[in-house]
Amino acid sequence: MATPPPPYNPSGWTTNPATWPPPIPPATLYQPGMAWTMTAAGTVDGQAVKAGDLLFVVHKGRLYGADLYGGGLYGSPPDGDWTATDVRFVAWYSSALPPDQPPYPYAGCKFGDTGWWIIVDAFYLDRTDSRLYSTGTYGSATYGGGTTAVAGWVDITAGFTDIKITRGTTDGAPEVDVCEIDITWYDPDFAQWDVSPPAFYYLPFVGMSIRVSFYDPGWVWHPRAVGAIEQIVDPSVQPESETARMVTVQSFGHTMDLTRTLIGWTRGAELASARFAALLTAAGWRYGLGGLTYPPDVALHADTAARTVTGRAELDRTARSAGWTFDTDRRGQPRLRTWPLPATGPVTTVIDCADHGPTGLVATVIVFTADESQLLNIVQASNALATPAVVSATDATSVQLYGPRDNSLGFPATGLAFANTADGQALVNRVKARYSRIVTHPEPVVVDTDVDDGWLPVLADLDTGEHWTITRVHPTTFTMDSVVVGVEETIVPGKVTATVFTTTTTPTL
Repeated sequence: MATPPPPYNPSGWTTNPATWPPPIPPATLYQPGMAWTMTAAGTVDGQAVKAGDLLFVVHKGRLYGADLYGGGLYGSPPDGDWTATDVRFVAWYSSALPPDQPPYPYAGCKFGDTGWWIIVDAFYLDRTDSRLYSTGTYGSATYGGGTTAVAGWVDITAGFTDIKITRGTTDGAPEVDVCEIDITWYDPDFAQWDVSPPAFYYLPFVGMSIRVSFYDPGWVWHPRAVGAIEQIVDPSVQPESETARMVTVQSFGHTMDLTRTLIGWTRGAELASARFAALLTAAGWRYGLGGLTYPPDVALHADTAARTVTGRAELDRTARSAGWTFDTDRRGQPRLRTWPLPATGPVTTVIDCADHGPTGLVATVIVFTADESQLLNIVQASNALATPAVVSATDATSVQLYGPRDNSLGFPATGLAFANTADGQALVNRVKARYSRIVTHPEPVVVDTDVDDGWLPVLADLDTGEHWTITRVHPTTFTMDSVVVGVEETIVPGKVTATVFTTTTTPTL
């Protein structure tokens, strides 16, 4: 949006196309990317807008029978030359905070012929919106005047060859790894990536936020992952060489920044929510709190002495003491949930064969495993008092069948901070109920949008904690209820493949 969009007052908007913003000259019809700047508050296409917001025109899908014969262009062209019959308008909110601010419509690139768009953008000061030394002619601007440009989300999708995103865990453990985003670009002319000054002053660089997201055909935004750039691998090639310059960028979720060492850390008796909030501040969290909500709270005992701790490790210990798990959501904001994760949201039905009865999304591979890797039939935990309170829960039937199993998912858990034995007992009871009978489980499930195109809208929003039912059709049909705990996905132009890790909630016995 280097050229400011023309102004439009939305207060007179009605369903009459005569009140809509007209096409921008020299075009006589609406085109992709056309946008107008709101000069006042109003309502446009059911969307509340205010001064400073942008209004983008998008193609409106025409339903079969929506017009009389001859009443409009049959199957009007989706790529442009739209009449008022063919369009609707999408508001882009200028004042939304960065975690909630979607990319501009038409940012990124089309995702194959699916009707979806993929966007990779980074938060930085773009050179195209900035005043550089020697720009402008003598007298064209105030001498010494600074630029009014500020950092914002800038589209850097062009040239990407593959994106790998890893989130969650493979086994559902309470301490969650940092989300990782690895992207490779083809950038032979140094237009998007450079590690030398002064170029990197106005290019994405280490420490800056980066994210991957989608727009669906209805222009609904689907954020996938957000992180901060940790490493840029910039290969040096000879100018006359035909060797491709492939730049690899590694990014991690913002919890990576919480590794600050806190010397002499000590807290009095308090609720877990109060301690967690203090730790976030002390460890240097700086990306907003979004909609952070706390699960049911737990009282923690006071630290017996000052200690030297790592912020992230102490955050995890605090969360675990309360029976929570700590990670970030798809917008990169901190998130706390009860652990073990309960199955939430609509059920996704996954099958291994589409031709023999059950219906659902077809997986490329479902690996059914019978082992004891997630078996936990004696669950023990203790707090960190001088005389620790020890709590345990045992499934006698499971122990009789498989022997005592107490080393899994980080248990026995010692040195926690729960103050009341009842709170610790509630945690181990919950863990025993989930894991003491889990022997057979899908591990993992591999999916591919080329195998079943129905996966794309599911993968665009896929997050840990979702409820899946996984059905094996051959040789005998059986179904297992599962909770998604981890995802490793690869995105290339027009295609997504993913390895999805789950924990089973269906007891083997």
